[in-house]
Amino acid sequence: MIEKTLKGEVVARDALKDRDKVKKREREFRFPTHITFDNEGSEIYTIIEVDTRDRPGLLYDLTRTLASNNIYIASAVIATFGAQVVDSFYVKDMFGLKLHSKTKRDALEKKLRQAVAEGAERAQA
Repeated sequence: MIEKTLKGEVVARDALKDRDKVKKREREFRFPTHITFDNEGSEIYTIIEVDTRDRPGLLYDLTRTLASNNIYIASAVIATFGAQVVDSFYVKDMFGLKLHSKTKRDALEKKLRQAVAEGAERAQA
């Protein structure tokens, strides 16, 4: 599957669609989504922390959203606590700078929330 994806023969999202579901017994666990941006915790990176309900495909959705918005992910710390996840991304913009602009951070937060919500809808279907 990885080889076919890299060759462009398959689209990973489509090929893994059936695995992108939350188990019935886990559907009732609900966690509000919190997204924070921290420019003080690192000398050279902005730290984006996403605290939400875990589900199949969440990490893919978050990293895809960051990449499609020209955000470079230097490293990530992924922590799962039962059905809850706290993903922390150490990032820079396409110029190698921290995300200082509040307007850009707000727009990125909106897109990350949308990715979380759309993925949750897919996982419940």
